[in-house]
Amino acid sequence: MNLGDKLELGIVAFIVVGFAIAIWKGGAANPISTGRLQRDLAAIKGDVAKLKESSKGTVKAADLGHLRQDMEKTQNERTQAMAQLEAKIEKVGDEVDALQKECAGRLATVEATTTATAHQVDLLYQHIVAKGMS
Repeated sequence: MNLGDKLELGIVAFIVVGFAIAIWKGGAANPISTGRLQRDLAAIKGDVAKLKESSKGTVKAADLGHLRQDMEKTQNERTQAMAQLEAKIEKVGDEVDALQKECAGRLATVEATTTATAHQVDLLYQHIVAKGMS
């Protein structure tokens, strides 16, 4: 075997190894030689995994019915509590009005008493001044 034969065998071996590597990497199995199909499949698998994760928290129709009943019950309770609170507020408002009227009456009495007392003090002052001058 001379050097030319060895070189031919080396070139043939290199070509065969190149084909083997290309086939092993999936180029022959992939109809699109760029690997785009593989990337698209990987993306779809990721999307499916996300959908499976998000569907774990889904609610069934029966659960929604129970939830609706609970919400209506809570709403009714709050409506009743609000009506009771409004009645209490109205009662307090009536009591405040009554206290306002009472205070207004007392204020009128105090003003009348103050006016009468001021008049009496003026009369005493005039009497004392008149006696003191004479």
